[in-house]
Amino acid sequence: MELETEELKYEFTGEESAYNGNTVRRIRAIRDFGNIKAGDLGGWLEKKENLSHRGNCWVADNATVRGDARILDDAVVSGNATVYGRAIIRDSACVYDEALLYGNTSIYGNAQVYGDATVYEDANIKDNAKIFGEAKVYGNAKVYGNAQIYEDASVYGLAKVFGNAKVHGFSSFGERILIGSDGNIEEYRDYISISGLGRSWGMHITFYRNQDGGISVATDDSPNDTYSGTISEFRKKIKTIYYGQYSYEGTKYEKAYNAAADLAKIQLSEDAK
Repeated sequence: MELETEELKYEFTGEESAYNGNTVRRIRAIRDFGNIKAGDLGGWLEKKENLSHRGNCWVADNATVRGDARILDDAVVSGNATVYGRAIIRDSACVYDEALLYGNTSIYGNAQVYGDATVYEDANIKDNAKIFGEAKVYGNAKVYGNAQIYEDASVYGLAKVFGNAKVHGFSSFGERILIGSDGNIEEYRDYISISGLGRSWGMHITFYRNQDGGISVATDDSPNDTYSGTISEFRKKIKTIYYGQYSYEGTKYEKAYNAAADLAKIQLSEDAK
């Protein structure tokens, strides 16, 4: 449905610029909304579909949005950030500084991407997650909760980072690595991953160093999609996992998971909590 003229919130100023073979055009607000006042200059769009007239979403400063990328709801793209491809930024998400987003990536909730961070392909960033520094998130990776990816870290593939986890330094991982709760990953020695435990060969479990100096665990062998907690909490959790009428308690699966926890304590820290 076309918006009425009085509902439009910006116009093109007539100023154009060539950007990687595409022509982008400067925008200007034509009414007050959010923190924006009528007459405020905005950033650059390739076409009107890049920025919704609904909500308080805005493209500011020298930020550029092109291709089929869309900025919706109350999302803001500012600084020198670049968004293109079919990327979607929505809800109250913010992208700024020199951040680069492209592909089919989705940024939503209150998520933030900034610094020199790059998010691309089908990566999904939501909730209060933050991607910054020179971090990269790509593939089908998901970052959510209050997780932070920063410095030179890379997360890709089918990896999930959630809870209050921090992934930083030069750490790089993909596959189906799961880092949750209070994870603190700085290098490859900070975690080990095992597949094929439990009743389904598709299940994965990752043991990792946490922010208290101990070891935590995350697994998708859970009725709630993912579970994370300390090793001691996990040993208790094993007894409560059910598939239909079958419990893991007293089975080979409980023994296998406990053996994996023992292995993780040896590999990651002899005296871990």
